[in-house]
Amino acid sequence: MTPPKLIMVRWEDAKVIEGGTWCENKPRVYEPHVFVQIGFLTLDAPEGIHLVAAWHPEQTSPPDQIPRAMIREMVELVPKIGKKGGR
Repeated sequence: MTPPKLIMVRWEDAKVIEGGTWCENKPRVYEPHVFVQIGFLTLDAPEGIHLVAAWHPEQTSPPDQIPRAMIREMVELVPKIGKKGGR
């Protein structure tokens, strides 16, 4: 069985701007919190995707679910085939 596509995803997550019980009510600037993640694409649905770090036909690592609206970029990674393990 062929492994699923290997992809790189840039996605934006939510974040807490300030910690504590109370914070000053002041103007703030929007600063995105963007991650870059690489994994095997095991689900590509209209609502979002599932990525796993390790893949085998009978089992995988736990999947990460990323909602489509959080995805900024998806790029398929194509392994370079050659001598000495792809180098």
